[in-house]
Amino acid sequence: MGVTAPSSPTTGDPWLDTSGSTALLRIYDGSAWTVAVTVPLATTSVYGTVQLASSADITNGTAGKLVDAAQLSSKVSGDISTALSASPLFLNSITLSGNATINGNLVVNGTTTSIDSTNLQVEDRNIEIGVVSTPSDATANTGGITLKGTTDKTIRWLDATDSWTFSEHVDIASGKTYKINGTNVLTATALGSGVTGSSLTSVGTIGTGVWQGTAIVDTYLATISTAGKVSNSATTATSANTANSIVARNGSGNFSAGTITAALTGNASTATKLSSSRTFALTGDITGTVSSDLTSGASIATSIGSGVIVNDDISAGAAITYNKLQDVSATNKLLGRSSAGAGDIEEITCTAAGRALLDDADTTAQRATLGVEIGVDVQAYDADTAKTDVVQTFTAAQRGSVTALTDAATIAVNFASSNFFSVTLNGNRTLANPSNIVAGQSGAIFITQDAVTGGRTLAYDTYWDFPGGITPTLSTATSAVDVLVYMVRSATSVVGYLVKDVK
Repeated sequence: MGVTAPSSPTTGDPWLDTSGSTALLRIYDGSAWTVAVTVPLATTSVYGTVQLASSADITNGTAGKLVDAAQLSSKVSGDISTALSASPLFLNSITLSGNATINGNLVVNGTTTSIDSTNLQVEDRNIEIGVVSTPSDATANTGGITLKGTTDKTIRWLDATDSWTFSEHVDIASGKTYKINGTNVLTATALGSGVTGSSLTSVGTIGTGVWQGTAIVDTYLATISTAGKVSNSATTATSANTANSIVARNGSGNFSAGTITAALTGNASTATKLSSSRTFALTGDITGTVSSDLTSGASIATSIGSGVIVNDDISAGAAITYNKLQDVSATNKLLGRSSAGAGDIEEITCTAAGRALLDDADTTAQRATLGVEIGVDVQAYDADTAKTDVVQTFTAAQRGSVTALTDAATIAVNFASSNFFSVTLNGNRTLANPSNIVAGQSGAIFITQDAVTGGRTLAYDTYWDFPGGITPTLSTATSAVDVLVYMVRSATSVVGYLVKDVK
């Protein structure tokens, strides 16, 4: 039984052909399959005790139909082949008791991937983590490796510090070093030669090397016990009790006497004579008297050079400093003269705004400071600018914007909003008394008939008046445009002139 004839038949072989809407029992006559019996498949007819299943019954799983082994095997094999050939293949769950070999790529879509094995072997030399559609430092933040223990042992990259962060000690093998850009910076016993700066606050004994920094406490000198004296008990100093001598120390730490020649500065409180052929300049304020007990030939300067401003000495090159000027009493003060005529420096009151204006480079910058920039804050001068209280002669047509009025049973006009109005009448209307009218106002109302009916009427409220007391009527033509030209006489009187059908 099936949809395909058996292969290599012999004479007399039967075949239940189920390829059509009805089953046909065919007999092979040696050259062809001859129909012997027609068997309905889609009815409830039963031949003997058996009702045969059609191809559709097998596909739909119809109950109560007989399926032979070949049909069942074909159906099962076909469904399995279809399922396994699906791309991708979806299975709710799968458990393999043996080994599994995947010749293609393995893609796992899930929240957690667990591998329960002793050793994980990966042939690839590079492992990528944090692979997202658009990787960035933000998506990589806190990514790394976590080793579970009593506490987690982690190696993580932190975006905030832009660095890898270890939660535990790092102990490298013997003979290995820490390097930066290929250069050793630290070994087990030494700093690299490239390390030239540090913030050390204490070190052990320094055995060798040349000290080039700030001097260290000198053990050659004993504690100074008397003001102005240096103990000599810890040195091998040479006596220096001679005039113009100074004690000098050699490279071995020993001292010897040398000679110094220099000019005295400062106060000589105990000096009574000046050396012969010497001229001394007084420093500080010149007060008191000059002793005449001078060595023969010595002299002392007692005059101040012309134009010199005294600072710390009386030399012509002495510069004046701020502390020699008058103290400024408060913020926003200028030094100068506010009183008439010449005289001492005086304080002139200023303001922060004044100082902001004073330091501007030019008038353009000053206008910006004052907020009066031309074309930004104020309008540039224009000789053609019109004035409201002066009769003007206009050399060009004057135009105003047109305000659309709302069509309603009563149409309101507000003269404070515009001089020109427009309205399309969709029915008979009344032009109400206008608001905000001031004597001398003028303008026009463009009145359009609706395009459907035409011949609308327009009544006028009490403020409106027309020449000769005759109230004009609108044009009757469809879509006609009438213009009501008006002029305000007073706060309660408007005179109008109706120009009809100006379309």
